[in-house]
Amino acid sequence: MMIRWGIYLAFVVLMVYESVIYENAAVSMLMAAAIFLPVISLVLLVVARRKINITMKIPVPVAEKNNPIQLQIDIKRGIMLPVGQINLRMRCISVLTNQQKVSYLRIDHDGRINSHVIYDICGYQCGKVKIVIDRIRTKDIFGFFSLNKKITLTKEITFLPKIYETMVDVSEGVRHFAGETEEDEPEAAGNDHSQIYQIRPYRPGDRLQTIHWKLTARSGELYVREAGEPICLAAGIFMDFYAASQREKSNAEALVEAALSISNALLEQNCRHFIVWYDAEAKKLSKQRISKIDDIYALMSYLMSVSCYEGFVDLKEMYKEAFPYGLYAADITLKLSGEILTNEETAGYFNAANIKKSMSECLIRI
Repeated sequence: MMIRWGIYLAFVVLMVYESVIYENAAVSMLMAAAIFLPVISLVLLVVARRKINITMKIPVPVAEKNNPIQLQIDIKRGIMLPVGQINLRMRCISVLTNQQKVSYLRIDHDGRINSHVIYDICGYQCGKVKIVIDRIRTKDIFGFFSLNKKITLTKEITFLPKIYETMVDVSEGVRHFAGETEEDEPEAAGNDHSQIYQIRPYRPGDRLQTIHWKLTARSGELYVREAGEPICLAAGIFMDFYAASQREKSNAEALVEAALSISNALLEQNCRHFIVWYDAEAKKLSKQRISKIDDIYALMSYLMSVSCYEGFVDLKEMYKEAFPYGLYAADITLKLSGEILTNEETAGYFNAANIKKSMSECLIRI
């Protein structure tokens, strides 16, 4: 900008000199136009700034980590005036770690009243990210002046975590754990006669105690009640977001990915389990049953909003109070320090700098 002003002042001095030397009307008019040019440019910029309207759209606000999400900026100038560059200040704030990155989007005047530009936002960390555009800086066509305008545009996007290969060894005692439960498997028959899986026609070998006498009497054919199978969650994954330092907060993303990787490995071993974490904002313990891969993907959206907390929370003690009948055979605890514990003993570590390699080197035995 200083260079532009220097060139402009040199041009004005030249025009003044030419008008004095030659005393020509055309030169004098050109000198007057040069002197009033910044004033005219500033007036046009003030009017254009008032008329500019910016909107933000995110057609698909979800993507996997390291994949881009498209951000569309729509510009309505309201009136066609010669305005130069428009700069937008955009802040990307991670909900998980509260870290933010400031970027500046440059939009050049394309000669149209209404236009739009598309930017790619790539997430190198998983979690929810709040996109905030809070300032517009407009420049005049000659680059002499720039004016700011405060706005408030907010959107939220989500970068889903990745699941990495992890080795888990599930013992027979844990795999066939028969604990207490208040839930039953809706898609499998079992031996829990307090819950009914289905009513079906009698087959040779069915016990007389299972006959549905009322339906049999109405239909004239033998029908039996088939019992449901209770869901026993053999293992629990406890995600501890207690951050003893600012450095540990940056490991929150790695903790989520490590927990989901272990959860996926347990499913591959046909081990139903649950995941527990403390919601600091709601001030309560949250629990999610994991019995199929869809449960993991459904859980991702909840974990993306979890925030770290500074006060120590005893997750297992809170779990006993909240779920007194929720017995389990083994537990796995993940801490922001990177430590992975099984039944209070260190089983391995996850490394935020190389989560894929560190998880592949872990062997979790329960």
